[in-house]
Amino acid sequence: MIICFLKHIVTVSLVLPVLAVPIVVIRDTVLNMVFLNTRGRLDNDNYFNI
Repeated sequence: MIICFLKHIVTVSLVLPVLAVPIVVIRDTVLNMVFLNTRGRLDNDNYFNI
């Protein structure tokens, strides 16, 4: 029983990083897109104000 539990922990610890990498990459790209879009809008507003 304990051995099965340890095997489960090992497989989870091996699988989680593989699943986490695409999630982090997608999250970073979405955050960058949103950040760039908002920054671009702010710059445009500044141009209009000038």
